[in-house]
Amino acid sequence: TASTITSDSGSSEPPSTSRSSSTFGDSPPQFEDSPAIRTIVIDAGHGGLDEGSRGVNGTLEKDVTLNVARLLTETLERRLGVRVIQTRTSDTVVELDRRAAIANNNNADLFISLHINSSVSPEPEGAEVFYLSIDEYGPEAQDIATRERQFLPVSGGGTRDIDMILWEVAQARYLDQSAVFAQIVEQELRRRVPMSSRAIQEAPFRVLVGANMPAVLIEMGFISNPDQEQAFLSQSFQASIVAALVESVVEFQARIGNLSAVDTLSNSPTPNPQ
Repeated sequence: TASTITSDSGSSEPPSTSRSSSTFGDSPPQFEDSPAIRTIVIDAGHGGLDEGSRGVNGTLEKDVTLNVARLLTETLERRLGVRVIQTRTSDTVVELDRRAAIANNNNADLFISLHINSSVSPEPEGAEVFYLSIDEYGPEAQDIATRERQFLPVSGGGTRDIDMILWEVAQARYLDQSAVFAQIVEQELRRRVPMSSRAIQEAPFRVLVGANMPAVLIEMGFISNPDQEQAFLSQSFQASIVAALVESVVEFQARIGNLSAVDTLSNSPTPNPQ
């Protein structure tokens, strides 16, 4: 599960890593020279002392998210040729604000946070996709989200966003793009894995607030559901999640040129906590 406005922190070995199948043939799309998506940050939720949710059979959210993050990183790098950075590569604590800072410091073009949901009832199941809700961030965030963008020419061609924005509301200006990406992810997941009845939602997740690029958080299912807990450990389920997210990146790359105010390169300097 993910935290709404708090700190993420998170021990046992993750499930064994398995190779995921790809939806692409022998000639996958290559994004190395793309002007849009070049760097993606994958955030495995929880870690270290913060175990996240726990299934009835002892499966830990922090282990599953790390394993899927590893598989996703490997597949994105191999199939799309993009640079992929993980916010954690082992069972360690990474604070919530630091996760977005890693993405910002590396000029990431997409931020994907992986989590698993839980319920007091064993009945709920299905994946959910979230993007940031800024309702509780007040008029400043609303202003940033709707402000007309200003750009400055830079050496070598192109433009640079000259607007300085506060760390706490960095995501506000990317809400439209995050919403588009969330919709794509929901559609691709729905083709492959069970979905919740609330498959796409807005929520005030702290890990998304400071991300200075399109960002989504994915709850891959409910670990409190015994069938889903078992599925999380299976090669086929993990491969399905990875395939859905890789396809989502491809589709988002194809669509972003049609957005009214595209700036997925995230070149604007943003104050980051150290």
